[in-house]
Amino acid sequence: MPETKKPAGPNGRQPQNRKDPRNQAGSAPRKQANSNPRKQTGRPSGKPDSRGGQGGSAPQKNPRPQSRGGQGGLKLKQAHLLTEKQRADAAHLIADCRTAEGLSLDPPLDLAPAFEDAPPAYYLLSGQGMLLSLLVLDMPVPEEGEITAFTHPACRRRGYFTALWEAVCARLADTDCEEAEITFVTDGKSRDALAALAAMDAELSHTEFFLEKGLAAAPGRTAPALPENLPFFRIDGGAHAAVSRPNSPKTFSAAADAPASAKHAPASAPVSPSAAFDVSAPANTCAADENGAASLCGPSAAIPADPAGLLSALHEDIFADGASGSRRIVTEALADPQTHTFFLTDESGAPAALCHLKLLSSGQAYLYGLGVRPDLQEKGLGRAFLARIESEAVSLGAAGIFLQVGDYNEAACALYRGADYKEKERRAYYV
Repeated sequence: MPETKKPAGPNGRQPQNRKDPRNQAGSAPRKQANSNPRKQTGRPSGKPDSRGGQGGSAPQKNPRPQSRGGQGGLKLKQAHLLTEKQRADAAHLIADCRTAEGLSLDPPLDLAPAFEDAPPAYYLLSGQGMLLSLLVLDMPVPEEGEITAFTHPACRRRGYFTALWEAVCARLADTDCEEAEITFVTDGKSRDALAALAAMDAELSHTEFFLEKGLAAAPGRTAPALPENLPFFRIDGGAHAAVSRPNSPKTFSAAADAPASAKHAPASAPVSPSAAFDVSAPANTCAADENGAASLCGPSAAIPADPAGLLSALHEDIFADGASGSRRIVTEALADPQTHTFFLTDESGAPAALCHLKLLSSGQAYLYGLGVRPDLQEKGLGRAFLARIESEAVSLGAAGIFLQVGDYNEAACALYRGADYKEKERRAYYV
């Protein structure tokens, strides 16, 4: 098991329901590949009962509303994008459910189609001049999606969620996504939602913990140091992403510690392609800050201009998301200007550990995809790597870090809790 899985992955919003590439040890903001024995493919067996989703409802005899009006003037609409009014109505409905049941779910209301012919993300049932029920289908790829749903507390047990869910099933069939792995997300606080899932014969796949940690210095604690023979690298994402090697605090902690030739050296030049990470030469290309202190160092030897292939292979070795899934997760991180990718290499230059850190406008950083190559696990490397990433997060201006980790990943949970990460909330995923 690796030492260290969105929305989820993330795109600037809180990733509770948008499952982004995973955090430590394979808990995924997005659903993992079927190699995980806890996963099941396809939608829950059997027809959904006429109960609500999150903030759901139990059965009643009311006829289901039709998409063009239906009984009692109810209207079911589907949308790829929400209008300003629809977004406001959805936010109001979610707030009512949260107030009534203390829910913590906050589904994304700014989704856009992630692939060609994607089914609509939003299913809205309105009547009596208000939004009565909402279902959000977050589908980053054709093979998988996540559902969160809300029904107004005063309008439950009327089959509203059933109508929305059946509309989703029809659209999945129309868009050739009928075999997609669909997961239902709940925070476990709504008894109506749990009853609805039971009526659908949905089974609990796993629970994910949302952990967080402030990055203020903790007195009396010393972070473990990375082995000197495993160089540490950072890639700042975006259209012009380039590899750099941040200085080791022990070597370049101040201007006085930097070699004279490095104090005023130019910033690291773009690296040249290579078949592997060659780090045999010393790191002697350094960026100098305005005071002349070396703050970024890159190895003089060649590094691949596009490391996505090698890092994707490492991701696959750790998380087994499938070659295309691993490639997508890594390339999306490298293309995002808000995301920084960190990795270690071994003596041969092969990638040894990997992690992504996304900076958000809130001042927090979302950590995901932290993993150590299987043959290097259980040696304390994950703990030292995590401590170094926390140090980098501080240097990037983050006030805290948050992440998701699955309950089945006991090693990852132990690592984070041992590093003072505290549980903020949790999510249960049903299939």
